[in-house]
Amino acid sequence: PSFSGYNIYSAMPESYYGKPYHFSQLHHRMKLIAERCDYMMIMTNEMQLDPVLQTAWTKSKKLNKPVVILG
Repeated sequence: PSFSGYNIYSAMPESYYGKPYHFSQLHHRMKLIAERCDYMMIMTNEMQLDPVLQTAWTKSKKLNKPVVILG
């Protein structure tokens, strides 16, 4: 997420990182993952998905990508 620091493994440009924490950054990260993945596998031990995982599931479904929920 953008509140984390930039390192050699970072996928985004250096200017993306180092921001103050905000909960919406976690949703943004899940949207980026959903856009770039071929398949999504969500692992959880809860009966309902938390809001961040729900964002990942919703975005993947909108993009017609296969999603599996294990849990």
